[in-house]
Amino acid sequence: MTSTESAASGRIQERLRSLVVTNRAIVAELSLDSLLRLVVESARTVVEAQYAVLEVVGPSGELEQFIQSGTDRRLDAPAGDGPAGGLSGVVPGSALPVRRWFPGGAGTAAPEVGVRSLLGVAVGSGGTSSGNLFLANRLGGGPFSAEDESLVTALAATAGIAIENARLYAESHRRQEWLTASAEISQRLLAADVDPDDVLGEIAATVQRLAPADLVSIVVPDPAEPEMLEVAVACGQGSEQLHQMRYRVDGSIAWRSMQAGHGVLARDADDELGGIYTQVRPLIAASDVMALPLRGAEEVQGAIVVVRTAPVPFTALDVEMATGFAGQAALALELAGSRREHQQLAVLEDRARIARDLHDHVVQKLFAVGLTLQGAMRSVHDPVVGDRLGTTVTHLDETIRSIRTSIFELQTPRAATASLRPRLIAVLSELVPVLGFTPTLQVEGPLDSVVREDVAEVLESVLREAVTNIALHAEASSTAVRLVTDGRRLTVTVSDDGDGLPAEIELSGLAGLRERATELGGHLELGPSPEGGLLLTWSIPV
Repeated sequence: MTSTESAASGRIQERLRSLVVTNRAIVAELSLDSLLRLVVESARTVVEAQYAVLEVVGPSGELEQFIQSGTDRRLDAPAGDGPAGGLSGVVPGSALPVRRWFPGGAGTAAPEVGVRSLLGVAVGSGGTSSGNLFLANRLGGGPFSAEDESLVTALAATAGIAIENARLYAESHRRQEWLTASAEISQRLLAADVDPDDVLGEIAATVQRLAPADLVSIVVPDPAEPEMLEVAVACGQGSEQLHQMRYRVDGSIAWRSMQAGHGVLARDADDELGGIYTQVRPLIAASDVMALPLRGAEEVQGAIVVVRTAPVPFTALDVEMATGFAGQAALALELAGSRREHQQLAVLEDRARIARDLHDHVVQKLFAVGLTLQGAMRSVHDPVVGDRLGTTVTHLDETIRSIRTSIFELQTPRAATASLRPRLIAVLSELVPVLGFTPTLQVEGPLDSVVREDVAEVLESVLREAVTNIALHAEASSTAVRLVTDGRRLTVTVSDDGDGLPAEIELSGLAGLRERATELGGHLELGPSPEGGLLLTWSIPV
C-alpha cells in the first residue's frame, strides 16, 4: 500500500469513527429540538460543509420545522435553476439523494450564501420520511464525493430513527401531562368545598397550556333557548370579548363536536370555524380551531373550543389527547354535580324532618299550653293576673307564628339567584293552606334590577309575616299584595277584607316588620283597607 493509499485509508477510518461517535450522540438524545440541532451540526462536521439545512416534516407531510447551520440567512427561499436560491429550492425532495456541482457559481442571488456544491439525502427509517437533509459548499472546494454521500446517508438513517424515538418520547410525555391534568381536575371537582362551575376556568386554562393554544373557551347550551350556545368561561387572547357571549348552534364547530361526540378540527382556510369565531376574527387571527365535546356518561354538557394562531397546525394526536382530557373532565363534572345533588337532597330531607318535628311536637305543645292558659283565665278574678295571662297567651301566639314561618322556610328552600317575582309567588303559595285561599300579587317597576339580594331576603320575610298575621287573626276571605318601585323607593302594600288585627298584635306581632323597615331607612304604616280590613304599607328606599 502506497503512502497515499495509506493516508486515504486512515482518513476514511477517522471519518467512520467520527460517524460512530456522532450516531451514538444522536441516538442518546431524546429532546427533539436538541436532536435536530445536533443532526445539523454533526452533518456539517462529518462531511466538512459550510452550510446545512434540515427540513422536518410531520406525519401528513407538512413542514414542521426548519433547522439550519452556517449562516443567519434563511436558506429555503424559492429558486430558479442552479445556485440562484436556497437549498430547498435547488432540488425537489423527491429527487433525493442528490449531488450537484455548480463550478462557476454565476448568477448567485446572495454571493455570501451562494451554493457551489450540494449534497441532499432523505431522513427517515423503515419507509417513514422524517424530512430532508441538505449540505452545501464542501470546505476546501470541489464537489461532494460518493463517500460523503454514504456518510451522510448513514447519519440520516440514524437521525430518522432518533427523530422517531424522540417524537414517541415527546408524545409519551405529553400524554402523561394530559393524564396528570385530568387527575388534578377530577380531584378538584370532587373536593367537598368546590363548586364545579368554578373549576371551568381551570379546565380552560389547562387546555390552553397543554395544547398549546392562544384562546380557549367553554360553551354550554342555553337551557332557556336550546338553539343558542353561551360562553361560560374563556381565557387567552381576546377572551374578554367572549365572556357570556351567545350565538346560534347552526354551523358552529362547537355544536358539530357536541353532535358528533368527538373532537372536530377546522382550518381557517376551510371557512368552517363558524359561530363565535366569525365575530372575533378581527381580534384574533385564527389559523386552526378544534372543538372538544364535554361528553359525560349521561349527556354532552358543552364543548371546549381551542384556537391557535401559530402556523403550526393541530395534529390528530392533539385532538385525540385533548378529547380524552375533555371527556374525563366531563365525567368529573357529572360526578361532582351528582354529589352536590345528593348533598342538597340530604339537606332537604333533614330540613323536612326538623320541620315535621317542630310542627308535630313543639307547635302542638305550645297550642296546648295556650289553651290551658285561656281556660285558666276564665277562673281568675284578679284583673292583674288576668292581664298577665292574656299577655302570655299573646306571646305564645307570636312564638307559634314565628315557628310556623321557620317551618315554611325549611320546607321550601329557594335558590338565592332566582328572580324575585317567582320567589314572592312561592312565599304566597306556601301560605295558601293556612289562608284557605290564594292571595293576588301585583308587581310594578324593575324589581330585580333595583332590589339587592339582602333586601330581597328581608322582603320575603316581610311578606310572609304580614300574610301569616292575616291568616291567624283577620278572618279574611281575600288578600291583595302589591309591590311598586320607581328605582328609588320600594313600597309593599298588603290588604285584606277581614276584621283587621287586634291592637296588641299590632304592637307586638308586627314589631319585627317595623324594625326591618327602620333598619333599612323606611317605615311601616297600618290603616283600614278599602275592602274593610287592614291595609299594611311597608316602604323603604332602594
